[in-house]
Amino acid sequence: MNTYERAIQVYQVLIAAAQNRQLLTYDIVGKHIGVPRQGLANHLEHILRHCEKRDLPRLTSICVSEKTGQPRHGYTDRVPSTRRNCIATGKRCTLTRGTGSARSRPRT
Repeated sequence: MNTYERAIQVYQVLIAAAQNRQLLTYDIVGKHIGVPRQGLANHLEHILRHCEKRDLPRLTSICVSEKTGQPRHGYTDRVPSTRRNCIATGKRCTLTRGTGSARSRPRT
């Protein structure tokens, strides 16, 4: 299976988690598709580029580190600062489609 086919598997796992408003750790995603967490970077990169290219919310933001509860360093470098603040503070964010901006609101 090539990296694009694996990325489609990851995409499907992330879509299901997003529909259930869940965060997934890299370990959980890796176990779902049969890849160690260290091997997910390229697959997540394909998904991130797909979302950016089509002006979609960054689906990869729900894949987080078990230790920090946040996406890894490479992801947060590409996310607008407002979204990084939502991730860091644990607030629920409403993404504004097309602008990449986010409004924070209290968690319910």
